[in-house]
Amino acid sequence: MRRRVDLNEVMGTTFLEDGKWLLRHEGGAGNKVPLLASKEVLLELQDGQAQTFEGSYARDHRGVVVAAHVESIKRS
Repeated sequence: MRRRVDLNEVMGTTFLEDGKWLLRHEGGAGNKVPLLASKEVLLELQDGQAQTFEGSYARDHRGVVVAAHVESIKRS
């Protein structure tokens, strides 16, 4: 059984480093976290591009963002 996740607006700049996508998310003090998404979404990303997504953040026990789970890229 899958757990329902509420989607929110996830914003930041994407970076491709060592073959992995990272997100420097808004409000993250410049920290980069893994960006986790389907292959279809990953194919649309561009290195160094600021974007807005539909998704959610994973947080540790202190509330610090440790990953961004992205469902789709928001279109204007």
